[in-house]
Amino acid sequence: MPWLIRIGALIGLWAAARLAGGGDSPHAQRISSLSWTAKARLTWNLLNDERVPVLSRGLMLLPALYLASPIDILPDFIPLLGRLDDGMVFGLVNNLMVRFGVPNSVLEDHLNRVEGISRV
Repeated sequence: MPWLIRIGALIGLWAAARLAGGGDSPHAQRISSLSWTAKARLTWNLLNDERVPVLSRGLMLLPALYLASPIDILPDFIPLLGRLDDGMVFGLVNNLMVRFGVPNSVLEDHLNRVEGISRV
């Protein structure tokens, strides 16, 4: 039963991200062109910015709780696939946070900073 709940939650997050649209927005294109380290830096900066609503910053705790959970959709001992669900949950929640929870001006500020650092 816990597996079904987790799979349902994962499918729900995926469906919410797909139905939300906006994948072709300039911010989405800029974020997808960043390296993984730049994406991590962007996420960290958004989490520490007081202009981002508390609820949106709280969303980023969900993947951390999932990563710390001993029960996964795909067990971690399966090579490669075991980590795939962890990355998928993090990516989906991060996508939802950026689309709905971060004001555009704040996201623009942080994207400019992260892109400036990664170009140097």
